[in-house]
Amino acid sequence: MQSSNIENVMADNKNLPIRCVTYLMESQKVLLGHKKEGMGNGMYMGVGGKQKKGETFEETARRELKEEITVEADQIQKCGQIHFYFPHKPSWSQTVIPFICTKWSGEPTETEEMIPKWFKIEELPIHSMWPDAKYWVPFMLEGRILEGHFVYNTEDAIESFKISTL
Repeated sequence: MQSSNIENVMADNKNLPIRCVTYLMESQKVLLGHKKEGMGNGMYMGVGGKQKKGETFEETARRELKEEITVEADQIQKCGQIHFYFPHKPSWSQTVIPFICTKWSGEPTETEEMIPKWFKIEELPIHSMWPDAKYWVPFMLEGRILEGHFVYNTEDAIESFKISTL
């Protein structure tokens, strides 16, 4: 898809639902959750979910950490925004606000939703993550603030994307 078509998809998809996703980092390791149900079942990803009405992005990220892996964030930083467009599955289209958490209370614990697992940053399980992850997650873990747009096709593969550092 050409850049002008990405612009058209963006124009047709304003006010997407918001999800906040957090990555716990310790030394040169990152915690990912192995999703047990729902969208992304069987994949590794950051810990997070839907923003509730009236919540700030940070409040959503903190709540989701507590619900999904039973930790409380002490230090959390927003790292940009990533927009996902699924023209063939509009209910999957969303804006994700990623966060990095470097200080927290509690031990990451398995819940009904996911199994937390630590990975060395240089050994991310990219082939067990959403296809877009290889284009933005490593850069975000380096501390870059990103804005991205990913358009998926009918096979849930990336049709086109653009990403920039803010």
